[in-house]
Amino acid sequence: MTKDNLNYFSSSEHSSVQRFKAFRDRAVKPLAKLLSGLGISADILSYVGLLSLLGFLIFVVESPIFAVLFLLIHVILDALDGPVARVSGNDGNSGAFTDMFVDHTGIVIVILTLMYYNLLNPIFGAIYVYLYTIMIVFVVVRNSLDISPKFVLRTKYLVYLLYAYFAFTQINYFTEAVALFSISIFPFVFRDYVTLKRYFRNEAKR
Repeated sequence: MTKDNLNYFSSSEHSSVQRFKAFRDRAVKPLAKLLSGLGISADILSYVGLLSLLGFLIFVVESPIFAVLFLLIHVILDALDGPVARVSGNDGNSGAFTDMFVDHTGIVIVILTLMYYNLLNPIFGAIYVYLYTIMIVFVVVRNSLDISPKFVLRTKYLVYLLYAYFAFTQINYFTEAVALFSISIFPFVFRDYVTLKRYFRNEAKR
């Protein structure tokens, strides 16, 4: 597996992701150097970002604005771990693995929390978590086999934005949106399942 294979980006996203990484690295380089100099690694930032979701859990219903703040901290720290890893010279599959783990644990925590507080229908929430997780796993596997998909539908930040909208307006569209996201994700999961099944069948015949 090459250094760039452990990722969940499609082939069409690769160039734009690289450009965004370069822009972000330049923008936060002083901060990344400071954090690295203080001995704060990318992994530490990732884990602290995940722990920040405890604030989301605490305030999600009683004080949604505060919950948005903790959700924002999670997103910011998730964005900082990559630049810190590159400044430290530790940009590789180990950090990418941590980043993916934290990234997708975060969205699962948010969805489960919304389900727990009856802000989201649990059936649609469970379906979404399942499909979203399987989609990401399939993309990572495809990239590791050098059969990267051309396009991947991303909805995680839309869920976060929906919560921010709810926090400021108290208007809840979670169930409708998550149902739509699940319907939209399913074709990509099916596509990747068929592609990987065909790949492994052909490999077995060789």
